[in-house]
Amino acid sequence: MEVVWNDTPRARWERLTAEAAWQQHWGYGGACARLGSKLLRAEVREGSETVALAQFTHRAFFGRLHVAACTRGPVWTCEAEPGLRVEVYRKLRKTMPLRWPNGVFFTPDAAADGALAGAGLRRVMSPYSTAALDLGAEDAALLGRMDGKWRNRLRAAERSGVRVRRLSERPEAWEWLLAAEQAQRRAKRYAALPVQIVPAWQMASGKAGSVRTYVAELAGEIVAAMLFLVHGKGALYHIGWSSDAGRRANAKNLLLWKAARKLRGMGVSTLDLGGLSTDDGPGIARFKLGTGAGVRRLCGTWY
Repeated sequence: MEVVWNDTPRARWERLTAEAAWQQHWGYGGACARLGSKLLRAEVREGSETVALAQFTHRAFFGRLHVAACTRGPVWTCEAEPGLRVEVYRKLRKTMPLRWPNGVFFTPDAAADGALAGAGLRRVMSPYSTAALDLGAEDAALLGRMDGKWRNRLRAAERSGVRVRRLSERPEAWEWLLAAEQAQRRAKRYAALPVQIVPAWQMASGKAGSVRTYVAELAGEIVAAMLFLVHGKGALYHIGWSSDAGRRANAKNLLLWKAARKLRGMGVSTLDLGGLSTDDGPGIARFKLGTGAGVRRLCGTWY
């Protein structure tokens, strides 16, 4: 088995990660680099076959401790049996081109406890879950999967006169939403990726449609907004905002429904609605699951 570092062409990487999580896409790495992180991209080969790709972001702390993190990866490009996966994790750690001391962390996109433990790693952060909405169905099937109350709110929003439209892709059209998100974070005291990741992603992606923003309007006023990051065959619901009027009108239900259908028309097959926390955000979790999204339980972070 061979690990080749930082030698995979972008076109090949993007082809092999078309269905991967956002954090393993080439443009995500480029966006993180624009915000100060360094990148390491690994291609793991068994003979002439590529078995996995893994993108790491890394930083140096105190000038000497190098920490690399592979989030929602590696991306498996074949049906790798458990023993092969164990060897991949071992090789990635052993060949990591960082000076000692260093720390290598994995937060895989799927259950991988056995392979990680078999490679000598141990869990250092608890598992979490995310909601994934499968868009590979017609409208009737998608509506049928919804929770009844969620669907009723959608219909109520339609009757209330809420209208949905897409904003321009130019940053000046959606920068106000980034400011609203920062205000939300301060008010509700939660942390997330810096909002500057959005323009950085758009520039690093270099593709039209990589940032899609939809707004809901009522009586000519914007009452809700959603911003999505499109990557390969997937999209991530990254930022959402609603005014009191928007909440009363159930605007976000209609907004997400309309946006999901538009994204499906672009070729998006999976919409990642983000993490679920019934303790910290039960209302948000109910909203996401009410769409009919499936729960994807990840296995935590391992070192």
